Amino acid sequence: MPGPNGSVPAEAQLRAAIEDTLRVTGSWFALMLGLGLTGVLIGFALILNKTQLFTLMPTTLSRDTLFAATVFWVIALVAAAAIRIVQQHAVAAVSRYVSERLAVPAVLCTVQRAGRPEALAGEALDAIETMREAFGGQLPQIALSLLTTPLLLVLIFALHWAAGVMSVAFCVAGGVVSLLMTRAAHRAATVAGESRTRAFGMTADAMRSGEAVLAMGMLPRLVRHWVAAAAEGSAEAWASERRAERLKTLLEILVGALRGSIIFIMAGLTLAGQNVNGAFAGAILVIGTVVGPFMGIGAHLRSLTGALAAWQHLRGMVRGTAPVAEGIAFPPPATALRAEHLSFGYRGPTPPLFRNLQLEVGAGEIVAIVGPSGSGKSTLLRLLMGILRPGSGGAYLDGHATSQWDRRELARHVGYLPQDALLSRASVAEAIARLEAPDMEAVMEAARRAGAHETIIGLPCGYATLLTGSYQLSMGQRHRIALARALYGNPRLLVLDELAGSLDAEGEAEVARLLQRLRAEGIAVLFTTHRPNLLAAADRVLAIRRGQLVPAGEEVPVHGTLRLARAPRPAVAA
Repeated sequence: MPGPNGSVPAEAQLRAAIEDTLRVTGSWFALMLGLGLTGVLIGFALILNKTQLFTLMPTTLSRDTLFAATVFWVIALVAAAAIRIVQQHAVAAVSRYVSERLAVPAVLCTVQRAGRPEALAGEALDAIETMREAFGGQLPQIALSLLTTPLLLVLIFALHWAAGVMSVAFCVAGGVVSLLMTRAAHRAATVAGESRTRAFGMTADAMRSGEAVLAMGMLPRLVRHWVAAAAEGSAEAWASERRAERLKTLLEILVGALRGSIIFIMAGLTLAGQNVNGAFAGAILVIGTVVGPFMGIGAHLRSLTGALAAWQHLRGMVRGTAPVAEGIAFPPPATALRAEHLSFGYRGPTPPLFRNLQLEVGAGEIVAIVGPSGSGKSTLLRLLMGILRPGSGGAYLDGHATSQWDRRELARHVGYLPQDALLSRASVAEAIARLEAPDMEAVMEAARRAGAHETIIGLPCGYATLLTGSYQLSMGQRHRIALARALYGNPRLLVLDELAGSLDAEGEAEVARLLQRLRAEGIAVLFTTHRPNLLAAADRVLAIRRGQLVPAGEEVPVHGTLRLARAPRPAVAA
């Protein structure tokens, strides 16, 4: 359901994209099936035309018969080529449609899921690419051939039972051998990968304890362990590869046996006094069309299972994404950010990240949060911004849950700097203006405050430089532009993750001066960092300990709302 500003929740967008994809692929499949059946009938008619020509011409010696057969052959050949071209265009169109229709909703949906959004987005795009490759490869043609197989078998049995029995026998034998060959090849690749993983793990262990290995004479024994592990994996992989090669040889023998069997059956029936007419000869020739897909069904089945798994992954994203309630445009806040009894944990056996966490950030207050990598600093900021929903408790801006705010309205009052300073595919000005029509005066003011103005005007096209062009920005430059994006529009609260993480000492000093100016303007700032100079500029420094916030250097959390008196700060040069 659209929100107040016409926005649609990400899971609803993905659900609609999946429904559209199902509808389009259903129509596409019906079209492909119809074209495939028509192509099969045209192919069979061509075969009958050839056999009739070879049968009638020696007896009639008629130019009219030759002319009619030639005209029919040309028309059928043109029709078959046209059908093939339409099929190729349909395959390309549906593969492109699947990729374009699903990509953006799938990536947007990952933002609302637990975990690293960039990793989840990569998984979603990989799933879409798997589906696109399946649609754009030989799988659709093979699937259509398999679907038309029953019709062709009925036709072959109607012409002669011997041809039908031979078709079924070779279909079953070719399918079984192809599946076994694909399984053996997959097993060989899996074993080789596991062997490499074990070798890498043993190498990493040896490197971590290299001094002990050398000092205590363990290197020869360690080498023997490596050789034994490698030999064990290589032996199993080699056996699987040999099995796959033998099955491949057997498959090639089956293909040759099919060709020979056709000739011998025709000869045997002739010796038995049966009339091998043109229709029967055509049926024999169609056997190759029927049996061919089964000879390679193993590899195509793996492609199909991969595409189905990718499709289920996308559908699982819809089920696993928490629905976002329709946002509300609350009145402009006076900027008091509070976390009350906030608890949160990812799914699975891991313990909760936060338990009963308390925090308050008032207007004009600068609060820093520190903690080791993996302690949950970035996750906490996402919870405070309403990007993630807590298991219990909540984060509130002037008493309103941040997860309930309309995102565009919240962005007018809160500026956010993620740890990864990813910039949108747009010009510098548009990126700072959050992809809206840029107010250049406000854009330049935000860039000056972030220390990015001089960098931007030095770009090839200044503020009009496209961030997707050949000009590559450094991490520090991207960080400054992302900080300018957070400052755009003069928000009353700033939530900044890993502030100045990509800046040098000069950039760090500029950020420290910016924090002083923001405090003087009554703007609240909550940030994470590892820079001591920035910690010195904060009113309070809090650390994450055992899922709660405590004053830095202490181990016991302060009960109630965590708000301490401001500590004296060292002076920072203006």
